[in-house]
Amino acid sequence: NKGHIFWHLGASYSLFVWWRLLCLKPLDLNLTFDNNACYVSTLILFVAFKNAYRRIFMCVPSSTSPLAWWNSKVKQRVFILLEHIVFSVWGYYVVIWLPDAGKDPSELKSNSSSSSWLRHSVLCWLPPIAPSDLFHLYYLAKVGTHLEDIMFMFTLFVLDRKSPAKEVNNDLQGADEEKGGTDTQSDTRLVTVSQQQNTSSSPLPPEVEPSYRSKEMVMHHSVTAALCLSSYFSGYLKIGSLVMLLHDLSDIPLAMVMIFVNLKLSYFIQVPAFAITVIAWIYWRLWFFLTVIWSVIYESKSLYFSLTVPSCPVRHCTWAEAPERLPFLLLLGSLWLLHWYWLQQMLNKCIQELFFSKKKKTDGVM
Repeated sequence: NKGHIFWHLGASYSLFVWWRLLCLKPLDLNLTFDNNACYVSTLILFVAFKNAYRRIFMCVPSSTSPLAWWNSKVKQRVFILLEHIVFSVWGYYVVIWLPDAGKDPSELKSNSSSSSWLRHSVLCWLPPIAPSDLFHLYYLAKVGTHLEDIMFMFTLFVLDRKSPAKEVNNDLQGADEEKGGTDTQSDTRLVTVSQQQNTSSSPLPPEVEPSYRSKEMVMHHSVTAALCLSSYFSGYLKIGSLVMLLHDLSDIPLAMVMIFVNLKLSYFIQVPAFAITVIAWIYWRLWFFLTVIWSVIYESKSLYFSLTVPSCPVRHCTWAEAPERLPFLLLLGSLWLLHWYWLQQMLNKCIQELFFSKKKKTDGVM
């Protein structure tokens, strides 16, 4: 409801004031951006802000008419698209543009003179760990958004388990079983009660996208959030920022394709958009992701444990000298396999939409 939204906005603003006083208080050298309390408060700030942003979008009125373009599915996709655009621009600025700012453009024509770790992954393992405060804020903002996604999915899981509709349906099914089975009338009654309960008592809109409730999506976001947190606490911020950036860059065309599909635009628009999405997905999430894995295997060095473990040169560290390498690789490998799974799902849906849907329409006309 509106009161809940204003509560989240107020909480976000209060956390912002707290962060401002704690991290940027003037004339107090002891309170700078470089302290753990500031990191935690900044992370909570971004979690609250993302949740307020989500609830504002959820409460934007959507048309129930099938002919209206601003329906619930389009609204959710626009929410996702705007988020990925903002973080793509922010990530491009702090990962690609800012490291090379001030250099002669003629020198940047060759990648060898670039200071961006997107072009030279070996720079991920050289100081500084966080090149700028804006990069640090970008990283904390991405961690906060992933944590909020996990919290939102957990909320959906709890609401699904405590849904009054499920309790009513279970009671009706039990009564029908006592009578010797269910019939068509009882099935209709179950569906009707479920719809009434979902539309009247659920604190979330009933049209929340089913993918948020899928096990694969929960696993994907859980692994990504674990990667963000582990890379942050192990000092792998630069290599972690590459994982974040390639996700946002590949999600933009995917969100646009889903909007085109929900708007039922012409296939002459959907097919090229889907082709661009597949190309971007293969390049960023499969091919470029392998360069990230390769960098962790052959170039990484211990950054967090450098005080207790003897330091070793880049590209010459053994597995014992970089103990955080193995769990990080396990998470990266799991995420890479999930990327293959999502590519298969996209191709299957495209084939069904292009061929089988057309066949059904043709059979219906005949």
